[in-house]
Amino acid sequence: MLSATLQRRPPAAELKRMADQTFMDIFNRLNMDEAFRAEVKRDPAEALSAFRLTREQAEGVALRGAWSDRIRALPIFGKLTASEFAHVLTRMEEGFYRPGEILMLQGDPGDWFHYLTEGKVEVLQAPAGQDVSKAKRIDTLGAGEHVGETALRFNTARNATVRAMTNVRTLSLEAHDFRELFRRLAVA
Repeated sequence: MLSATLQRRPPAAELKRMADQTFMDIFNRLNMDEAFRAEVKRDPAEALSAFRLTREQAEGVALRGAWSDRIRALPIFGKLTASEFAHVLTRMEEGFYRPGEILMLQGDPGDWFHYLTEGKVEVLQAPAGQDVSKAKRIDTLGAGEHVGETALRFNTARNATVRAMTNVRTLSLEAHDFRELFRRLAVA
């Protein structure tokens, strides 16, 4: 017979809410406590072990914390409160691309906003009406730069192809979350 005190596992939505709250608590501490920030930078898994995160989760929190000031400085995030911005960071996912891999393809619908945290990409563009294989390099971007917001903001097809030149690491926001952010800002 099961004990009446045995608790059921919370529903998935509640687990997600709890994970988001944990992240926001860590994010707020990273922004306020320089000693904690230095400890997380030195060894994310050890510093964040009290939060019962896996090594991968701890590294993700540390990455978001390390780049949060630079991401927040982007005009598209400038009007957000600290709480709203922390919420956006909970929605950002890490991405990894090898040299030659495509982050986005000209003509495809916009699906992600990418903030580059490591590596270098080339931006390629084909003349209107021509095959994407005829694209020419128009730019190169590196850590601290971003791609993908135009198609998301204006609900248009991608106007360029972006391809990894080196190993690339990103913090990326899915189209639905990106558009929801702009809907909220439009109302405010």
